[in-house]
Amino acid sequence: MAVERMLDCVPHRATDGRALLHGPHCAMGYARHATTARERAAIQPLRDEERGLWIVADARIDNRDELAELLGRSTRDLSDPELLLLGYACWGAELAAQIVGDFAFAIWDANSRELYMARDPFGVRPLFYHSRPGRLLIASEVEQILTLDGVEKRLDDRAVLSFLLDSYHHHRATFFSDVSRTIPGHYYTATDQRTFRETRYWYPPREHVKLSSATEYHEEFRRLFRLAVKARLDSEYPIVSQLSGGLDSSSVVCMADDIYREEAEGRPPLTLVSSVYPGEKCDETPFIEAVTRRVHFTSERCDARLRDPSELQRTHVAYPWRKAPAEISRDWRGVAVRHGARVVLSGYGGDELLFECGIFRDLAARGRWLTLLREARLAPNYSINTHTDWLKDACWATSPAMLRRIYRRFRRSRAAAPPAWFAPRLRELWSDASPEDWSTAWLSHTQQSTWRGLASALMCWWLDTEQYWAAHAGLQLRFPYLDVQLARFVLAVPFEYQLPGGRMKLLLRKAMEDLLPHEISARQHVTTFETIVSKHAKSQFETHQRLLQDGQWASAPYVDRDGARQLAARFQSRGSEPSAHEEWHTTSQILLLEMWLRAAGASQPSPADRQPEHRTGVESPSACTV
Repeated sequence: MAVERMLDCVPHRATDGRALLHGPHCAMGYARHATTARERAAIQPLRDEERGLWIVADARIDNRDELAELLGRSTRDLSDPELLLLGYACWGAELAAQIVGDFAFAIWDANSRELYMARDPFGVRPLFYHSRPGRLLIASEVEQILTLDGVEKRLDDRAVLSFLLDSYHHHRATFFSDVSRTIPGHYYTATDQRTFRETRYWYPPREHVKLSSATEYHEEFRRLFRLAVKARLDSEYPIVSQLSGGLDSSSVVCMADDIYREEAEGRPPLTLVSSVYPGEKCDETPFIEAVTRRVHFTSERCDARLRDPSELQRTHVAYPWRKAPAEISRDWRGVAVRHGARVVLSGYGGDELLFECGIFRDLAARGRWLTLLREARLAPNYSINTHTDWLKDACWATSPAMLRRIYRRFRRSRAAAPPAWFAPRLRELWSDASPEDWSTAWLSHTQQSTWRGLASALMCWWLDTEQYWAAHAGLQLRFPYLDVQLARFVLAVPFEYQLPGGRMKLLLRKAMEDLLPHEISARQHVTTFETIVSKHAKSQFETHQRLLQDGQWASAPYVDRDGARQLAARFQSRGSEPSAHEEWHTTSQILLLEMWLRAAGASQPSPADRQPEHRTGVESPSACTV
C-alpha cells in the first residue's frame, strides 16, 4: 500500500512506532518520534467518527490554553490532534491563522470529501505534495513521494539553477518537478470537483503597535522572546543549544538560562555546543567563553576546521549534499546524539527578524537626512557594506518610481551574459531568475525588508534542508526567532524605535542587556567566514576533482564540462585568498551536483516535459504521511 511504502522510507522518524488509517478515499500514516509525553500519548492518525474528520499532524501548539478556551474546552483532556480537529470544526479553513507554534498537518473531511492542509508561517515543519488528477500525495520528506509508482525523478531545472548559484527564488520548487513544497503561511484545499486551491493566511501587520516609550517596546519584546524560548524548551529528552558567540544564539542561551533559574524543576539537561576555528580570524572563542561563564549549562566545543571526508560521500535522494553555514558546524548533530537529545535550539532567524536594513530607506523617505547620514556613518560597525552603499540604496529606493523603471529597463537591456560554464538549459532560464511577487501594503521600508527576509524562498530551502539533515539524526530543530507572536510584534514596531545607532538589532540588545555578558551586548563587528569557506571548498574539490575528468558527465544539461574545468583551473591558481571565494564556492557546488546526479539516478527532462510552476486538478483518493 502507498502509505506503508511512504512510511518505510523514514525509519528515522518512526523510532517510537508508526500507525496507519485507511478509508475508501483517503489513507493516512504517522511516524512517531516524540519529544514530549503529550506527543507520545496522542493518537495519530486520529479519526473523529462523529464529525467524519481525520487528521495527521506534525505540530507543536504553543497557544493550547488560548485555543481551548475559545473552544470552551480544557487542555487537560485534549491532545494536539484533537484540539486541531475541534478548531477545524469551529473555524474551518481559518484554523491555521489561529495557531501559534510550528506545524504541518492534513485534515480529511470524509463527509464532504475535502482535504485541508496547512503549514506554519515560516515553514519550520516540512510538508511536500504531489498532485495529479485522481491522486494527491502529502508527506514530510520528498523521498516518501518519489518512492511511489507514477512519480518520476525528473529534475526541476529551476532548483538546479538555484543550487548552483546559491540564489533561491521559487518557493514551491523542489529538485523534482513531480514534487512541490507547500509554501509557509499558506493552507491548501482539495476537493472532488478537481480543484486544488492555495490560500495565503499569514500577512504582515497593517497597523503599528503603539506604546508610550522605547522602554515599553523593549519590555514587550523581552516578554514575547521569553515566551518563544520557553515554548521551545518543552522536551522530555536532553536539549542541545547551538552557541556561536553571536548576539542571536547568545541571547537564546542567556534567556534559556534565566528560565531554568526560575523554573528549573522538571526541565531536562541542556548542553551548549559551539563551533570554533582556532587560529582563524573567524574564531569566536572569546565571545563563546563570555557566555559560558555567565550561564549554568555545560558546554562542548567542536573544531570546525576539521571535516569528516566520509560525510561528503553520504548521498540522499532529496537533496545534493549541502554544506552547513560555516559558523554552525554540523558537529552539533554528533553531540546531540551522544547526549540522547531530540531537540536542538538554534539562533537562526535572528538576522532576518531583527537586522534593521530598511531603516536607511525610511529615513530618506521622510527627509531625515542628518539622521540618515549619522546612521550610515555608523553602519560599517556592524555591516560588511560601506556607509556609501547604504546611502546609495536609501536614495535609490526612495527615488521616483518612473526613474527606477527606466533604470531597470536599461539594466535588462544590458544584462550580463550568463556564466561561461552554463550549459544550454541553464542559459534558457538565466532571465527567469526573479523573485516571486509578495506585493502588499507596507507600514515602512523596515517592515518590508524584514518581511521579505522571513518569507523568502531562501528561508524555505534552508529550513527544509537543515530539518532534513537533523531528522536523519533523530533531531528536531527549533527556532525561537521564528515565532509568529514575536515576529508579528517586530513587524509592527515603528521604525523610529529601531534606529541602530551603531549597533545592530537594537530591540534585542535593549531587551536582553541585563542578561547578556558585556562582551556580547557591546559587540559591534560582524564575523565573516569567506576564508574558512574557501578552505572547505578546496578540500571538497581535492576529494572530488576526478569527477571533472572521469566517467559520464551527468551534469551535461546544466554545466558545460570544459567550462567547469576552466573554472576549476582558475581557482586552483588563485589559492585560498578571500577574493577567490565565489569561484571556490561555485566549483564546489558543481562538483556536489555532479556527485549527487551520479548517485541519485535523477533524470533530466526535455523542455516539453517541464512542469508548470503550479498545478491544479486533484481528485480523491489522497495519501498523507507525517
